[in-house]
Amino acid sequence: MDAQKNLPMEKRYNMFPTRGPINTSHVMFTTNDGKVQVNVEDGGIPSMLAPAVGAALRVLEDKINHDKFMQQLNGAWFSQTLPDFQQWFPLTPDPSNPTRFQTEDEMLSTPFVEDKFLQNVFYFNCMGTDDSTGVFSLKSDPFDFGKPKLDLKFTDNPASQRVYKMTEEIIKAMAEAMGGRYVPWFTWQGFQNHKLVTVHPLGGCPMGNSPAEGVVNTKGQVFRVDSAAPAKPVYDNLYVMDASI
Repeated sequence: MDAQKNLPMEKRYNMFPTRGPINTSHVMFTTNDGKVQVNVEDGGIPSMLAPAVGAALRVLEDKINHDKFMQQLNGAWFSQTLPDFQQWFPLTPDPSNPTRFQTEDEMLSTPFVEDKFLQNVFYFNCMGTDDSTGVFSLKSDPFDFGKPKLDLKFTDNPASQRVYKMTEEIIKAMAEAMGGRYVPWFTWQGFQNHKLVTVHPLGGCPMGNSPAEGVVNTKGQVFRVDSAAPAKPVYDNLYVMDASI
């Protein structure tokens, strides 16, 4: 969001999201029925990504810019040539240009540059628990018939789940309270429509003593529920090793 879009000049202050850790504070929200919990954090951005993020925001907030940028991308795809993105990403080093001998980090070290790109931008990082409607299955790989691949499908449209609707309502209200204007992530609205981005998915694969209690045992082995069980209680060489447990 542009955190100070609607604030008068005398009330504006610097955000500087390129400084410090990825987040420094958070607030938890719970619905009245207790079924949905959302944790909202502030988000930091590495200084080297500031030009790209600033350019993306400019493209998203203006339809003319958006259409022009998409035309350039389409042209690059069909012509297989790299267009001049200087108008979108002006802070890239260029040895042939004496005014751009600096690295990205050096270019972003001055207040002017940071002010230009991200001083008035506030990022929301949000966490919540979805409805766990994803189903993993093994399917043949058309490029390697000897090795099946793991396939994930959802039984519903995850973006329509209540947790995401509540999350957007919360951050819209927070943006308004801060005097800013809410700008959704570009895969949610802009370049795609309600495409979710999960940085680090957690949970969804409980541990238990049997298939009645969980998906995996204490070693991360996946329980069998087919005709081979109980003689073979777990799948051979199939382990879950991430934070979904």
